[in-house]
Amino acid sequence: MPGCVPDDTLSVPDRAAGGGSQAPVPAAAHDSADTPGPGNHHRLVRLPAAVRGSAIAQIRSGPANPGPDTLCTLASAPGALFCVLTVALEPDDSRHCADRVLVRTTLCLHRAPRDDLRLLSRLERLDASTVSDADKRLRVLPAAIRPVSAGNRLLGRAVTANARDDLLSVLGALRQSGPGDVLIVATGGSQHAVAGELFAGEAARRGMAGIIIDGFCRDTATLKRMTLPVYARGATPRAASAMVVPEVNVPVLLGTVTVNPGDILLGDDDGIIVATEAELAAAIDKAEAIQATEDALLSSMAEGASLFDTLNFDEHVKNLHAGKASSLSFNA
Repeated sequence: MPGCVPDDTLSVPDRAAGGGSQAPVPAAAHDSADTPGPGNHHRLVRLPAAVRGSAIAQIRSGPANPGPDTLCTLASAPGALFCVLTVALEPDDSRHCADRVLVRTTLCLHRAPRDDLRLLSRLERLDASTVSDADKRLRVLPAAIRPVSAGNRLLGRAVTANARDDLLSVLGALRQSGPGDVLIVATGGSQHAVAGELFAGEAARRGMAGIIIDGFCRDTATLKRMTLPVYARGATPRAASAMVVPEVNVPVLLGTVTVNPGDILLGDDDGIIVATEAELAAAIDKAEAIQATEDALLSSMAEGASLFDTLNFDEHVKNLHAGKASSLSFNA
């Protein structure tokens, strides 16, 4: 829960002071679930992936603000703490000079079961396609929902908004969201934008893992410069109204796929997997084995080996001709 402060301290390089010496830094929590930002003065950097399992990136706080080239160190999170970090863009012109960043945000610590953190940490290393191959019964969001910016990965838990062509549900869900959450927006087929740079900026400030919209967004030039993953069906400049009573954290329908509050979402450039924690826990071992096999095959092919050296293609086709039960598989 928000506000948990562990007894342990983290030891990380004091890079703000310009050195590599180790200095103990007390772990701190944000002021409240609704205001995770200005109450704390630790200097933090958000990593490309929104969820880092039990890793914490932290720089010792100091009187001077770190510059745009400030680095951070990963440290183990004691007591199964889960942390997601945000980054605030503060260049001369935040819309067009996002290469210059000043990190000023808060360290958000949430108590979470150790098994939950271990699962998220393992999932972070896997591709969406690999997890889908491990269990083809897992839900997959419509292929038309695409990342605004390629190359980002998404992993987190669903907080849902049944927008119904209106902004209030999106704002209501955003206000209830925190570190590691993914804002899921069902628009009911709306042709208006239900999120843009301001909503995404607030999501990043809260340490959220991403935004997924079954509909349209806007301000894509800014969204593409952010590290927060945003998925949508497209973009339009026209915003939705803000007149419908919010409906938040209810099951929502994205295309033909139901997403429930608390579902885990894993997304990359190929698309987004949706599953319960139990479904992913049952599939994780097989998914890791599949990815290890594929990595080994890619390495072998890079050295000149043929894909067909390890694929039972001929045997599989022969069995199909004979009416025998068969499946295509790798021998590696």
